[in-house]
Amino acid sequence: MECHHGSLGPEATQGIQWFLRGGPIMYQILACSIIALAVFFDRLAFLRHKHLIPERLCGVTRVW
Repeated sequence: MECHHGSLGPEATQGIQWFLRGGPIMYQILACSIIALAVFFDRLAFLRHKHLIPERLCGVTRVW
């Protein structure tokens, strides 16, 4: 299966091909990963709002 993804570099194209070769289970793994990241950032923001974790630990969440 050939993959054409515009101006993506060879590493990205190789990663996409690897993902597609993984079959249907890869979509479930991707969905679970996205949900896990969303829960992680939600909990991080909640705990920071409650002042339970230091602000310097949450520097990443300011981007969101």
